Amino acid sequence: MKKGLLFILLAAASVCLPAQEKENAAKSYTVETNRFGANWFISGGIGAQMYFGDNDGKADFGKRLAPALDIAVGKWFTPGIGLRLAYNGLQAKGAAPSADARYAKGGTYSNGYYKQKWNMANFHGDVLFNLSNMLCGYNEDRIYSFIPYVGAGLAVSWSEPREKNLGINAGLINRFRLSPALDLNVELRGLLMKNAFGGASKEGMGGVTVGVTYKFKKRGWNAVPTVPMVPESQLNDMRDRVNALKGENESLKRDLVEARNKKPEVIVKKEGGFVPRLVVVFNIGKSNISKREYMNIEAMAKGIKANPDKTFTVLTAESAIVSTKEVEFKTFLSYCRPTMNIYESAEDVSTCFQKFLNTHASHIQKGLSLPPAAMPSELIAQFLSDNPDSLGVSMKAAYQREILSDVTRNIDICPLATVRQIMTGRVPVIFPVMKQNVPVYYTPKTYAMHLRNIINIMDTHPDYYFVPIEYKPDDNVCIIVNESSEALLIRTAFPSMVFDFNHPQLVQNFQEYLYRIANEVGYSDINRKKIHSQLKDLVSALEKI
Repeated sequence: MKKGLLFILLAAASVCLPAQEKENAAKSYTVETNRFGANWFISGGIGAQMYFGDNDGKADFGKRLAPALDIAVGKWFTPGIGLRLAYNGLQAKGAAPSADARYAKGGTYSNGYYKQKWNMANFHGDVLFNLSNMLCGYNEDRIYSFIPYVGAGLAVSWSEPREKNLGINAGLINRFRLSPALDLNVELRGLLMKNAFGGASKEGMGGVTVGVTYKFKKRGWNAVPTVPMVPESQLNDMRDRVNALKGENESLKRDLVEARNKKPEVIVKKEGGFVPRLVVVFNIGKSNISKREYMNIEAMAKGIKANPDKTFTVLTAESAIVSTKEVEFKTFLSYCRPTMNIYESAEDVSTCFQKFLNTHASHIQKGLSLPPAAMPSELIAQFLSDNPDSLGVSMKAAYQREILSDVTRNIDICPLATVRQIMTGRVPVIFPVMKQNVPVYYTPKTYAMHLRNIINIMDTHPDYYFVPIEYKPDDNVCIIVNESSEALLIRTAFPSMVFDFNHPQLVQNFQEYLYRIANEVGYSDINRKKIHSQLKDLVSALEKI
């Protein structure tokens, strides 16, 4: 039986390998592992199977074939590895030397051996290997997939006398894609047992079935976005560049002040014997130019035209002209922006954060605790009483006004503590942009109060999304991104500071990183309802304490 099964697998592989080589050019990419509820499937098939025992060779090949039925349910954990629970069986046929042998049903073959027939089942679990995806890369549009498997289970006889024994399973699934939800399967399988149905030595079953597989939603895999990490050396280079740009800006400001205070003078270059008129004179109380002065201007113009390779410089003290050039200079100066600003003082941090919130754009952020925008007034009052801050109330108001705006979409990615963690009294209340002198920790009552406020916001603001993640006490970095191409990275550990990024590519990288986390958890449609129920359940548990 081992040689027969090996031959079947090698034959199938010889058919598959050329097809795999052709698909090497297909689009493939790295994918994320899925959530537990994704990439489940159920399959079924019918076909024929054959028993291999002590006397199986005494019956003709066609007489030994019996009907077979396959039913399986499983899940793909990666594009290349999956698990399934399966049932194989229905009926088996064999040959016995005597009428007293097990499962002898009467009647004999032409050689005198008695016919055997019994009902059987094989329940087993298998590990599936999609070699097409493992060797050639994941491609959701691949037509053919080569999927061998191995497993173990229990073989049972439903006919009297009933027997059961452990068995080892192996096989090959030839999968053909029909649609995103349906596949056609041609499965070759084998079962090896020891004295399961009355044989004196090793026994086995071999079978071929044809069937279909239905893939439940969510099906398929998401590509892993590339989010480059900024090393410390590059951050130091950015800081040096920012400081250099600050120095250049200060130098330009000083030059502007000096130019503004400098007395105007007229400089005329003498070129080729041409001496232009130094001054154009206006009559007192008149703004029009006299004919004499027109002649002077004309003479100067002709001299300039006659010397096109020469340079003439004219300075004026006319206030309107000076004002125009000053505005032009300031406009160009305003275009100069650093890639990143670093703020450390409380005043600079507050100014940066309020400017950030006044952009009136959608936000996505990852915090360190429950969102400050959803903090109930009782809790913020306690926080401010322990940590006096004149900017605290205005900061909270600005935060709530922008985050909870009806015209923007806002996603809060926040650690959600467990009941056990809250009971320890070490889950802190965090307001990232405010200086915290005295730590404030949640109690079961205040944590439930904060959660109820979040639930109320979700009920009244359909564009507000709460995304719960695992609570990690050692995390000290917040990230906030808005769609106006600005990102804030807030370090709460000492020394605390805020990194303000304006470069579009860096902002996009931060945004993609946060959306990757949100998509892994799931935050919209049915997932939003599940999160809503999860928060209500946690509130109920805390209120019972």
